Parts: sequence; structure tokens; C-alpha cells
Amino acid sequence: MESSASSPPTMKSIASLNRPPAFPGLDPFRGSPHRERIARLGIGWALCMAAFLWMSSAFGPILAGTVPSKSGPAAPLPGAAGCPEGGFPGLTLSVVCSSNPVTPGGRRTFTGTLVNSGSVEIRNLSISRVMTDASATLKVQASLLPGASVFFSGDYMVPALESCQAQVRVLAAGVEACAGQAIFAIQPLDCPVLTAPRLALTLACPLDPPAPGSEVVCSGVVRNAGDVTLRQVVVNDPRGLNPGAVVLSRDRLDPGESATFAVRMPSASSDCDVPLAVDASGVDACSGLRIFESGAVRCRLAVVGGLEISQTCSEDAAAPDGTAGYDLVVRNPGKVALTAVEVLESQAGGWSGRGTELWFDDALPEGVNAEASGGDSWASASVSSPRLTGYSAWQSSVAEGFHQLYFTGDARGFSIAEGEVLVAHVFLDPAHPPREVMLQWLDGSWEHRAYWGENLLPFGIDGTPALRPMGALPKVGEWVRLEIPASLLGLEGRTVRGVAMTLHGGRATWDAFGKRPGGEEPPIFSVPRLEPGQSVSFRRIGLRPPAGACAFTTLLSARATVACSGETLQAFTSGTCPLPSRALIEVTQSEPSQPAMPGLSQSFQGTVRNPGPVAVTQVLVLHNRTGTQPLLEIPMLLPGESRAFSGSFPWPADTCRISGTVSVGATDTCGGRRVFDSATALHVLPAIAQLTVARDCPQGRMALT
Repeated sequence: MESSASSPPTMKSIASLNRPPAFPGLDPFRGSPHRERIARLGIGWALCMAAFLWMSSAFGPILAGTVPSKSGPAAPLPGAAGCPEGGFPGLTLSVVCSSNPVTPGGRRTFTGTLVNSGSVEIRNLSISRVMTDASATLKVQASLLPGASVFFSGDYMVPALESCQAQVRVLAAGVEACAGQAIFAIQPLDCPVLTAPRLALTLACPLDPPAPGSEVVCSGVVRNAGDVTLRQVVVNDPRGLNPGAVVLSRDRLDPGESATFAVRMPSASSDCDVPLAVDASGVDACSGLRIFESGAVRCRLAVVGGLEISQTCSEDAAAPDGTAGYDLVVRNPGKVALTAVEVLESQAGGWSGRGTELWFDDALPEGVNAEASGGDSWASASVSSPRLTGYSAWQSSVAEGFHQLYFTGDARGFSIAEGEVLVAHVFLDPAHPPREVMLQWLDGSWEHRAYWGENLLPFGIDGTPALRPMGALPKVGEWVRLEIPASLLGLEGRTVRGVAMTLHGGRATWDAFGKRPGGEEPPIFSVPRLEPGQSVSFRRIGLRPPAGACAFTTLLSARATVACSGETLQAFTSGTCPLPSRALIEVTQSEPSQPAMPGLSQSFQGTVRNPGPVAVTQVLVLHNRTGTQPLLEIPMLLPGESRAFSGSFPWPADTCRISGTVSVGATDTCGGRRVFDSATALHVLPAIAQLTVARDCPQGRMALT
């Protein structure tokens, strides 16, 4: 049937009008004997048609159509009213998305209106939501008259995005009442999806930190952490040798997908760490917006900090009041700055200074019983290397399991006051590190222990003074100062008379045991910062040596913090400085109680005394009137000690007075220098007047005197 411009379109022409040219003569069942039967299937047929159209890539945004009869109009359906000549069916479908977009996984709502835009009644009307994986009926209505409309609503879950649109269609289908032909309309539902594009960056430093001055290679991962595909993904290095250089480029990165890259950065020899950073961007495949993300990390270098300390004896550091001193130099030989540099002092031999008082160092306390077990031996314990101070240290053997060096019986003992801290120094063999290091003190009981490392040795109850855990093993391959508050071991106010150096496996060398005052040990010298290569010097004065000391020995420990890594460094040195010679000898001489008589011997007496602070040896007393034979020989004269002597010499004839000189010589026990003194006495004969008169007398006469 043809139509003019002034007449309404026929059923055939409306189908052609409302669908693209890609569907001319749409009737796959034309000529079939079941055509009339199929036409009356109504909704089912419309759904089949919808599926067919879905598979086609050529349909437009709105599709409408009918299935025409085989040979002219069919008879009206029972009860049909108003089937005018030239009447046509028509459905107009409109759908509106809600105003609140949602992300994938959320539910999106929509509303719509279906209008019977034709001139005939539509029956068995159904409105459905059609998706690739599921469909749902939204509305069912028995009849829709020409010009009438029906409202409907629905929702759907927005699936994970494989494209930027959810593949959803709304289908309206029915049967026109006049010819019994199926009629349908399809509306694509392209509701905007709220995407959440996001990039995630991860940067990882090398597992083995490189040395300063070498190249640092940092591995990275960029991941699509959003819910939409990203395109044109680029990762840039903004800080490298070529700022802005592209280290990764990907055309596409789907949600959850990741890609790896590497960032390289040179380091300077003075660096402690190296900062690395990247910038990443990608384009949201749906919105076209470019998103950005940045990441940064600081990679530590294998920094080897350096700290050195040296001590120099200086004679002019001694003062007239008997105090002594020395010079020290602290140096940073490394390539990184040090902070909080401090020097601590330990003194041996009863010095009245600050710092640590040593119990024993090069030699064990006098008179102790030195013993060993588990394969150790004191016979081989005194070694020259490694040593911390002086000329020897105490080294164990290499053994498996339990072994120890220990001594008992220090008669003098080592008293521990309240608040004091026990101190020892240990060097763990890097080739044979022990699994546990333990120190035990004896005050009549051995139940005073501290240990480092694993708890393997079968002594005491853990966590009590009998077995106090002190943390991890000391660092191997270098001297480490161990400090244990006496209060943790129940030794405050006690006197210890023995110590045990106990190991489980491995080998250790011990040196310099003692104590220090409680609290934070005051440094004798400090400097806030020491740059690489920088050194500072300091003169220590005011040390008062004990009586009889010929020299003084100090143990100096320096500690500092590596500015960039926070690592604590330690350094040790020791030195023995001779004291200025202070040996003295004194001799006095006194008159005898009985004066000499002419022709007889002159006696004398006196005293030799050591008024100095150090002992003297090889004391010889001589008199200038008695020849070379010593009046007195003394092997050693201690400070303050005196000895008396006496002697005599013949009085010369025709002499009324004579002087006698006593001299003494002695050897300084410290420096070997000879010291001398003398005393002179004047001896005078007593005055005795005598006159004799003689004359010749005759025989028988007497002479008068």
C-alpha cells in the first residue's frame, strides 16, 4: 500500500521509518505455514527479535517494527474495536537515567514512558530490561489504546566495566489488535557510569644497599588500582640524570593489571642515602581525563662510618700540685658526618677522677685462683691480639657448647656501691661467634648473672638477678663495652671476689673489667658534630694519681652517631703515661752524747728517710771520713719510711775541730733516676788546759809540779 505526503504512513512504511535501512523486509518467517501462529506469540516473538537485533551491530538508538501478514490484513482479533482503513500500529519508548551516577557494582535506577503512538490498539504489552547476562520484566499490561501511555521504572547492577557503557536495553513488545501482528520498540539505556580511575605506585630499594658513590637501582610497580581501563600510561623519573625521562610506557592498563619498571640514581661518595621519585599518569578510557600519581623513596647506602681516638702522653700536662693529664685526638676518618661525639674515661689503679674504675685489666687480681672448664685454659688466655688496653687480654678457646674462664678468691675484693654500673669489654670472634655470652659475679654466691643472645646455658631463672637477659649478642668483630646496672643483679652494696666469662660455642676475648658511677656516665669531652676528615683535640688535666704511682693508665672510649643512619659507633684506645719523677731521699746527722777525746775515734749517727711519694731502691749511705765502705745499704725504702745509721772515724792528731759529711744516694723506682742528699756535722774537741814545770833538785829534795 502506498501513501501520500498527506496521508498517515502505512504499517509497512512506519516500520521502515523507524528502523535503519539495514533491516528492509524484516520477516524471517515470510512464507512459513506457521506465520499466523508465530505472529500471535506476541511477547515471545518480540524477545526473539530483540535478541536478533542485539547481535547486529547496525541497529540505531531506537528500533520499532512489525511482522506483516502473509497476504493482506488479517482479521481483527476478537473484541478488537476501531480498525480503521489505513490504521497503523506504533510504539514510542523513552527512558531517563536517574541523576545519581554510580560506580561499577552499584545499582543504577531509571524511569521511562511507553506511548501507543499508532492508530490501533496494542495488546499483551510487556516492558522488559534486557542485558547480556540477565533480563527482567518491568511492566505487563493487557491493552494500550492509541494515544495512551504507561509509566515504568527499574534498576540494574552496573557490572565491572569492560567498556565504558553497561550493555542494557529496554524492550517494549506487544501485538496490534487489528492484524495480530507483533510490534516492538527497543531503547538503548546508556546511563553514565561513575568511574574511579586510580594509579598506585610502589618503589622498592635494593635488598643489598650499594656503597656510596655507586649507582642505586630501585625497582617499581605501577598498578591500575581503579575500576576503569587506563590508556597512555606513562611513568617518568623527575630526578635522575635526565629529569623527566620515561621509564615505562603502556598503551593500556586494565583494572587490577600492573607493570614493572626500574629507576636509576647515582650517589655521591659522601651520601648516606639517595632519594628516588617517579611520576605516573594515565588517561581514563571512559571520561578521557588524565590522572596523576607520584611516588618517592629514600634508599640507604652501605655507609661505613668511621671513628678514631688516640692518646698522647704530655709532660707539660702535669701540674705542680701533683695532678697529671694527657692529650687526646678524636677523628672522623669516614665519609659521613658524625653527631653527638663523646669521650668516656676509665682509670686504673685507684685514681680519684670521674669515669670508670677498673678492677683488673692486664693482670688478674693478686692471689686469685684462676680456673677454666669446657676446654678453655688460662695458660693460653693472655694474648696480644686482639686487645683493648695494655699488653694482654683474656681469650677463650673455640669450643662447642658450654665453656668458660673464671677466677675466685680475690682477697681484697671489688666493692660495688648503690647505683653503680658493672663494666666489661668483649670482642667476639667473627669467624666463630658464640650463640650466648654470659658474665657471672661471685660475692659468696654465683647467682648474679647477665647474658646476651640465646638463653642456652643451664643457669639461674630467666628474668631474675640470677639470670638477667641483656638483649642481642654484642656486635662481632669489634670491641664492645658491656654495661650492667648492679641493681639488676642484686650486687649493690656487695663485694665481688670472682668473675666467670662464660660462652655457649664460639670464641670471645675479654678485657678491662670494672665499674662506673650510676646514671648517665659524664663524658670528659664532647663535640656536637664532626665532619668527614675532621679531627678535634683535647687536653685532659687534673688527674690525681695514687700514692706511689710511677705512671697512669687510661682506657678511653669514644662514641658517636652516624648523622644519616643513626648508627652508633664506638672506638677505644688506651695508654700508659709516665709521671714526672718525684722521688726524694733525705739524710740527717746528729752529735753523739759523748764527745771524742784526743787520740780516740769520733763517733756519729743519723737517719735516712724517704719523704717522697714513690719508693726508692739501692739506698747507700756513705761518710767522707770512713772510706768507700757504705755505712748502710737498703734494698728499698718505701714512701715515709726511715732507717737509722751510725759510725765512727779516728780523730787526727794536732786537730781541735773536724767536719764529717754523710751522703746518701737512691734510685727512683719509676724512672731509674738517682737522687741524692747529704748532711755535714762539725766535730770539736773539748777544751782541757795543762801546764808542767820541772827543775833539778839536790839529792833528797822533791820536785814540785
